[in-house]
This record gives sequence, C-alpha cells and structure tokens, in this order.
Amino acid sequence: EPNNTVDKAQALTLNQAVWGRMLGGTDVEWFRFVWQRGQRVVLDCHAARIDSRMEPVLEVFDDSGKRRLAQSRRGVAADPLLVFDVPADGEYRVRLHDVTYRDNNEYFYCLDLHTGPQV
Repeated sequence: EPNNTVDKAQALTLNQAVWGRMLGGTDVEWFRFVWQRGQRVVLDCHAARIDSRMEPVLEVFDDSGKRRLAQSRRGVAADPLLVFDVPADGEYRVRLHDVTYRDNNEYFYCLDLHTGPQV
C-alpha cells in the first residue's frame, strides 16, 4: 500500500510471488510490469488454496489502466489463473480485488507471476 489506483501501481518483476491483504471496503491492488512481446506470462492468484475467504478477480490492462486485455475469476480450486500472451513490448497493469470488495484479515492472497511452465 498505497497501490489502490492505477497511477500508484506497485512495480514488480516476473518470477516472484507477492503476498497481500484486502484492507478497506473497496480495496483494489494495482501492479505494473514491463513485459516483452511474445512472452507467455502466468498469473496465478492463491486464495482458496491458502484458506483465504477472498474470491479474487484478476485483470490485465494496458499501460493506461483503461483498456482491459484479459480477466480471470475462477480457476484452480476457485482461484483465478490467467495465462497472458504479451502482444507488444511495454508496461502493463494488473488489478486484483475481491469479487464483492469484501475485506478484513481473512481476505488475503498470494499472487505468483512467472514465465515458466504451468500444469
């Protein structure tokens, strides 16, 4: 925090995991990345698998944060999994939030971002 708006997106790199929690009624988490054309990026959000009450929504946007390029709400064990083929070199934004914007200490997540294989 604070990464609740597109202009305050937290800069991250690939091949790392980020732990977080939803705080404050309409909390959203924004992250930014520099990706290259042709990369296949796997975004895997753990919530149900780690006993969180969160029902995550995971979205990829262009650099402005206005044009959504991909979205996932359900996947492995009700957690979103998104495999994104990067269309062009540049900076991209990722937004993560609970489906109904619930929050408290029981609404936490681990966001895993990598370019490796995904089973």
